[in-house]
Amino acid sequence: MRRTVFVLLIFSLIGIPQLKAASGSPAATTSLQEQDQSQDQEQYQDQGQDQNAPYESFSPEQLDNLLSPVALYPDPLLAQLLIAATFPDQVEEAARWVRGYGQSGVDDQNWDVSVKAVAHYPTVIAMMADKIDWTTSLGQAYVNQSTDVSSSVQRLRHLARNVGNLQTTPQQEVLINDDYIAIDPVQPQFIYVPVYDPAICYYRRPYYGPAISFGVGFPIGAWLNLDFRWGRGPVTAGFTTPDGNVMTDGTGAGWNGRGAWCASTMCISTTATTMFT
Repeated sequence: MRRTVFVLLIFSLIGIPQLKAASGSPAATTSLQEQDQSQDQEQYQDQGQDQNAPYESFSPEQLDNLLSPVALYPDPLLAQLLIAATFPDQVEEAARWVRGYGQSGVDDQNWDVSVKAVAHYPTVIAMMADKIDWTTSLGQAYVNQSTDVSSSVQRLRHLARNVGNLQTTPQQEVLINDDYIAIDPVQPQFIYVPVYDPAICYYRRPYYGPAISFGVGFPIGAWLNLDFRWGRGPVTAGFTTPDGNVMTDGTGAGWNGRGAWCASTMCISTTATTMFT
């Protein structure tokens, strides 16, 4: 009995180093590395397939849900926001900059001009960065369905107006031309970002208070050099015509030939030089 136990103990002691050598052998290590590389390649292939996946168009209902948080923004701000949404990485970077440094130095950053423009409005750039998946979807929709996006904005504005929630206020002017609704700043020096609940604003009057409220006014500057030409295409690259005449959205507001934003009959000088051709 003792001899048997002794023999088994010897075999067990001999087997342990062999097992360790086998587990640490180059062949075993190579096998594990190949397995990891294969998993990495599969992961990269999956990511590549996601990036190269064909775009699936949003339905009108989906676009309305996507646009509802911003469809009542003033046209010059909304135009910049839609283009900025096509640069989600820059939007996140701009939001971090604004949180850390405010608006100082925004125009000196290496971002798209639309992202720089929206970064002048901290609440808007922060909202876009906090909801980056929504921002990305909005940008994709604008790139692939710009006309449908404009139609969705108009649908939503008509809904809000029909229930009495969209109207001219001291902060914004609601103008109708050929059944198109434009929203322009009333004051040439300041633009106000509306705050509203999409679940209420488009469907009914609130039980108390206004459906749309406004915070402090933000300066209007040369960075707001885009707008809509409702009924004649989506976003335009500025308003000024080569002959110096006023190019408006059909409602009387826009950039004039001297580089000034005109809200109704009031203008403020800026340094805007973008020409519309």
